[in-house]
Amino acid sequence: MNQIIIFSLIILILLRTINTAVASDFYKKTKDFKYLVLGVGWFLWELSAIIPLFLLQLEEPFLIDIIIFHDAFLAVMAMLFLCWALILFIIDISKRIILYVALTIVSINYLILFLFGFSIVIQFSSLVTNIIWISSISYLLLKWKQIREISNKTKKWFLLSIAIISYAYLPIGIYICFKGYGFGLYFINDIPIIIINYGYLLVITVLLTIFTIYLEFRLLNTHKNELKDKYSHDLGNTLQGIFTAIEILEHQINESGKYDETEKVKELKKLLITKRKEAADLLNEIREL
Repeated sequence: MNQIIIFSLIILILLRTINTAVASDFYKKTKDFKYLVLGVGWFLWELSAIIPLFLLQLEEPFLIDIIIFHDAFLAVMAMLFLCWALILFIIDISKRIILYVALTIVSINYLILFLFGFSIVIQFSSLVTNIIWISSISYLLLKWKQIREISNKTKKWFLLSIAIISYAYLPIGIYICFKGYGFGLYFINDIPIIIINYGYLLVITVLLTIFTIYLEFRLLNTHKNELKDKYSHDLGNTLQGIFTAIEILEHQINESGKYDETEKVKELKKLLITKRKEAADLLNEIREL
């Protein structure tokens, strides 16, 4: 395996590990399903960069084919989950649809493996990975208006940059496929192609990292601001209730000339105590945001 590939794989592993950790942290904080999907996607993509390193210790062709087959399969699943997560930032997609797509890919993968062997199924996985990626990026571009709503002018250009680079790489990817270089280019010494291929992966990973982390922070801050507005509104209503209760109590006392513990007054006192507690609880929640 070329040293450039080994070095690139190590960098990709580090980047994808960071993204997995960040997505997991966001999921723990928000319990938002899209962060779970994003974390799974990054984790699978991380594994797809780790597995090829085992090739350094193998010489048996059959074992090498098995490793590359699973590497390509993980790349497909990783791309499916990553693209699903990206689209979830814009619209909801049924879990059932993704499940059907995943099961279809798995079924076709093993069918091709059984009928045609490792070489064809690995090429198929590579093709599906690119189709999922290009299709998802194209869809996100069609939703440019929604992208602008959840990102500022600078960050939305990261998505456009990702799209431009992906479209520019597409002919090279097709060339690699038809040239028969194999998934990952693990056993070739065509240095320019290796540099272009792994340079593309590194650039896309970095841009995708920046874009997704920004979206995560942006949406999390938006969620916090919405909660603050909600709690502030609720707190205002609660305080209004307290003031109303106090005014009624004062009016009751002024009318009777003394503090008469009638049932009505007792109820108002109870309301006052309840509302005061609610206000204190809401204030604590706001301070914790």
